[in-house]
Formats: sequence, structure tokens, C-alpha cells
Amino acid sequence: MSPYPARLRDALPQWPLSVAMQPLGALPTAPRAARAYVQAMLTIWGLGYLCEPAGLIVSELVANGVNASAGDDGPCRDGRLLMVQVILRVNGTRVRAEVWDEAPGAPAPREAANDAETGRGLHLVEALATRWGWHKRTGPDPAKCVWAELAGEPENAPADAPAGAKLLHGAHASQNPATR
Repeated sequence: MSPYPARLRDALPQWPLSVAMQPLGALPTAPRAARAYVQAMLTIWGLGYLCEPAGLIVSELVANGVNASAGDDGPCRDGRLLMVQVILRVNGTRVRAEVWDEAPGAPAPREAANDAETGRGLHLVEALATRWGWHKRTGPDPAKCVWAELAGEPENAPADAPAGAKLLHGAHASQNPATR
């Protein structure tokens, strides 16, 4: 009998390598910190050639979460700072970045004026990601996850990509679900 719930146990083979960043306050500094974290993890995993698109996608999604969290009381609700969290997952063919936030509402691309400083984030995610989407967390709170996937196949790597890029062909860093 596995010590893991069926939902988690069934998901493990789909995403055999994953890591969760410590939650960040929904503050203007969060996108930069999340981008640096994603780039560091991809480099450690030998997937440095995905750092730029993945870092850009995550910083856009985190910025959206931060902006959506800002209300009349700033990024607070009921006297508590709202949080965002990044989870990065890798399997044999994809890298998936998930950004969880506590803001209500559904993400939707919008039209931005040519001189607007905001409003292009999801269009950028759409252009860089293989696919993206979102879902609500079950429960009474308004939390949601916005995710984006990139093709992570070593064939997409430049000729000078590190040998660790072969990680995507099944040599996973951790086989122990407790360490993911």
C-alpha cells in the first residue's frame, strides 16, 4: 500500500521531476525572484537552453498573479498578505511551470493599446509556450493555478547544450516521491 494518496500517486509518473519554490508575497519583487528561481532550477537540471523562455513565461504569470491580487488593501485580504507560488515540473518531453495565486477571476488575454505598459503578458505566454491554461483550486477560496508548458526535448537544444539535457530521456534526478 502506497503512503501517497491515489491522486498524487497517479500524477507522479506524468511529472517525475518537480520542485516547488517557497511561496512569495504577492509583491512587485515576486516576478524577478520567480524568474531567477526557474532559471537556476533549469540550469541545475541541465536544461539551461530553456531558461529564457521559461523565465519570461514565469515572470509574466507571477506578475499577473501579483496584479490580480492587488485590491483596495493592496496585496492583502483579511489582514493577511496574499501569496504566489511557482512549481516547476519536467517529464520526458515537457517542462511545465505552474503559478498558483490567491486572486479571484480567470486569466484572459486582453487587447493593449500600442503605448500601454501592461496587457501583453498572456499574449507573450501564448507565443512562447507550447500550450497554457488554468484551473481553480478546489475549496472555498478563490485560488487558481495558471500553467504553461514548453517543449523540452533535447533536439531543441543548441549544439553546445550541456550533456545533462539528456535528462529528458528518462534519467530522472530523483526517484523518491518524498523529495520532489
